[in-house]
Amino acid sequence: MSAYLIYLTYGALGILFLFTGIKSLLYLRGRGKAPSRSELDERLLNTLNDRRENE
Repeated sequence: MSAYLIYLTYGALGILFLFTGIKSLLYLRGRGKAPSRSELDERLLNTLNDRRENE
């Protein structure tokens, strides 16, 4: 019985390690694509205008 728990634990740790590695790679990949200042300004204005329309 304890051998199965050990295998289950190693399996869970392996899945967690893979998940963490994939998420880290996606984070590092997406980090280099920062929006420009004009894109940020446009997003901010669109967000503010949407909020005003909803009120």
